[in-house]
Amino acid sequence: MKSNVIEISSRLLKRNYGSAVQLFIGKLRNQSLQLAVFKNPMKTAVKSFLKTVFASALLMLLIECEIAEYPYFVKRPGGDHGMLWVANSADNTVTCIDRMSEKKIGTYAVGPNPSRTAVDLDGNCWVGSRGDGTVYFVTTKGKTTRYEGFNAVRGVALDRDGNVWIANSGNSTIQKISADKKAVSEQVALAGAVYLYGALVDAEGFLWIADQTAAKLYKYDISAFPDPAAFTVVTLSGLYGFTIDTKGKVWAAGYSAAVLAKIDAETAVVEMTYPVPPEIFGGSVCAVTFDTKGSIWVSNDARNSLLRFDPESGIFEEFTISGTTPHGLGSGDEGYVYSVNNGSNTVSKINIKTGKEEHTFTVGNAPYTYSDLTGFIYRHVTLKESGAR
Repeated sequence: MKSNVIEISSRLLKRNYGSAVQLFIGKLRNQSLQLAVFKNPMKTAVKSFLKTVFASALLMLLIECEIAEYPYFVKRPGGDHGMLWVANSADNTVTCIDRMSEKKIGTYAVGPNPSRTAVDLDGNCWVGSRGDGTVYFVTTKGKTTRYEGFNAVRGVALDRDGNVWIANSGNSTIQKISADKKAVSEQVALAGAVYLYGALVDAEGFLWIADQTAAKLYKYDISAFPDPAAFTVVTLSGLYGFTIDTKGKVWAAGYSAAVLAKIDAETAVVEMTYPVPPEIFGGSVCAVTFDTKGSIWVSNDARNSLLRFDPESGIFEEFTISGTTPHGLGSGDEGYVYSVNNGSNTVSKINIKTGKEEHTFTVGNAPYTYSDLTGFIYRHVTLKESGAR
């Protein structure tokens, strides 16, 4: 009686639970975990039935069980589409990459000097342009829709209802594009704001906006929009990039201040400030993201490296990458972080466990994607309490 290893098609799993499931199945294969049945003179129908039962059992296991190494496989509200979007500021384009196949999907024309992106549940992208005050919606197939009436866009974020929030650095205002993509609101000025520089929406529906010049974070209540005073201010010693994790903490990089600050999203109070050790500080810490293990990653641009911070131990580790001037960070459900390298026109794919750079993508000129470039934060934080998908 000969054994025959069952090869399970992951198309259905990928459609419903994201490309990360494919990686999980591949991981089992790589560890030589073989699930076999023995050949018998059974009918084709019986063989097909057994395969279906096995595949269904595996699917139920993924849904019901905690996969310790990659818990986001079963916790996230929507499947990981696998897309990564990079704004090429010098080319006036945006590039779409399939992270799973490591192939470039396409590069599409948008407004001048693009920088910030937001990625929806289908893998499509919203990109803001600093040059002419336009915002583009770009699908993975390259179809684009242009929106006007903005002012030097440096913040783009999606809320749980699908509305798009825009932060204008040119006049320190915010705007909303409706979820049906038909209406653009008037500009609403935030009192005291100087230079709005980034945006994310947390699990409770608050819009967080960075003011880079004033070193402040604004926590804006979008349910009160267009009230110009519906916000709380967090003052920091320095500010550039920030992220929001699944535990309700906001992490902000201090730029030249050489610190990483932890803020409680509910109270808008700074809980702790962690100094970056001087021996690994390169002059400025910029972009911030978190990974599937809960570590915080920060771009250390002048040293061409990334810093991995362990919130439990308070320890920073440095990993040098091949790219130069890392200026954007994004995470994937598959256990990698992605560094957008402004100086080398590349994106580095970094294993979150080893810190090893496993692949390098070539993109357009002067990529500058300081935002949620994979939709990871949108899926795991913004939609956390909404039950969407």
